[in-house]
Amino acid sequence: MDISSIGPSSQAVPPSTVDATDEAQALVLKKALYTQAESALTLIQSLPANLPLETSGNLGTQLNMLA
Repeated sequence: MDISSIGPSSQAVPPSTVDATDEAQALVLKKALYTQAESALTLIQSLPANLPLETSGNLGTQLNMLA
């Protein structure tokens, strides 16, 4: 089988199509990252600002632990 007639893969797809595909992939990636950043910020903002320490007992009087 002679594969020399196929040519390099860079000639198989026109450059304009590759550029458009790359731009579309970059746009989808940017939107996904933006959505993840918004979700992370929402989660962080939903955390209580200050957790009070326990005043009695021997657990939670020195360090706040939230699970």
